[in-house]
Amino acid sequence: MPTPETIQLKHRRPRRLLPLLIVVVAGGVWVWGVQQNRSLDQAIAADVKKAAYATCNSTPMPASLRWPLGTLKSTFAETIQPHCEAMNGHAEALTTHVVRGEHGEEGVGETHFASVSIDGTPIIRLRLHATSDEEVTVLGWSLP
Repeated sequence: MPTPETIQLKHRRPRRLLPLLIVVVAGGVWVWGVQQNRSLDQAIAADVKKAAYATCNSTPMPASLRWPLGTLKSTFAETIQPHCEAMNGHAEALTTHVVRGEHGEEGVGETHFASVSIDGTPIIRLRLHATSDEEVTVLGWSLP
């Protein structure tokens, strides 16, 4: 019986590089996702801030904000309106802070919470569902 030939594996370098390549690609995808999330959060904060300014200036609110119930929009306006004098010309007086929610999977529930503050005092907190920066739906609100 002939002895089997031994196989010489001279090209082992690609096997060593493949795990490194996978890690690099996964890291790139992760960084891209973080940047997309940050961009969406900033766009939502800007839209909520514009809505608060629009309430004080009696101008139209951003078209990207959707208010499925009229009472949500009127309550937002009624809550912001008494504080408009405190913002009188001071853009830095109004701040918005956006955080991601935990229940935004599969298109259901809030994806973000936006807190509106004037001179560091929280005024109102909005529950939002955002599929993109062009479509942000206000699901509810709460007072601090």
